[in-house]
Amino acid sequence: MDIFYANRKQEKIFSNPRLLKKEYNLLSNKIMIRLTELISANCLENIPSDPPPRRHKLSNDLDEKWAVDLDGKTRLVFEPYGSYDINDLTSITSIKIIDVMNYHNT
Repeated sequence: MDIFYANRKQEKIFSNPRLLKKEYNLLSNKIMIRLTELISANCLENIPSDPPPRRHKLSNDLDEKWAVDLDGKTRLVFEPYGSYDINDLTSITSIKIIDVMNYHNT
């Protein structure tokens, strides 16, 4: 899949392992693994819904967004990007990374 980012700062951090480690410390390795899985997939359907990485659709304030697990409560949150059919995961071939977050506390 093609990966886009919410902003330039985020793109810079996620593209540089040293900055990623500085920003996310212990989560940096899991983030790199999930990014590699997402980049390697042809479409969102190729990301397993079983752990790991446990792709899942979000709801409420994060409606229309998806996440993959990083650890117990922390997720890599993203949304489909470009043209796609939300009901057809094979049509989602580009995503935009929104954030690394624990949305369970929001």
